[in-house]
Amino acid sequence: MILKEWFSYWYKEGLKDCWLWFRFLMVSEINFFSIPLLFKTLFSPWKKDQIIAQGLSLQETIQVLTLNFVSRLVGFVIRTVVLFLSLVALLALALLTVVFLLFWIVLPFLAIGLIVFFFITKR
Repeated sequence: MILKEWFSYWYKEGLKDCWLWFRFLMVSEINFFSIPLLFKTLFSPWKKDQIIAQGLSLQETIQVLTLNFVSRLVGFVIRTVVLFLSLVALLALALLTVVFLLFWIVLPFLAIGLIVFFFITKR
């Protein structure tokens, strides 16, 4: 009776709890990297470093536009790198989730198998 309840917990509640825990980790990782905000501000200037050009000569206006473009380019590159690293981290977490869930499913049978193997080889 106890063994039946334990298996019921292990494969119903335990798997559900593991899944909820990894879902929490995934949401935490998305919030840690601020992925939605990075997508919203992908083409924004880096550190909001932007110069407003009013009443300047043509050469100064071109210089201001160039600096603004470079600031946006730097922001784009850095945000893209962070998005790529967050994707790698999310994929690693997904892979670890699959490995852990497979281990969770196999662990009771592995334990029973090792106990049986121990008693068979003990003779």
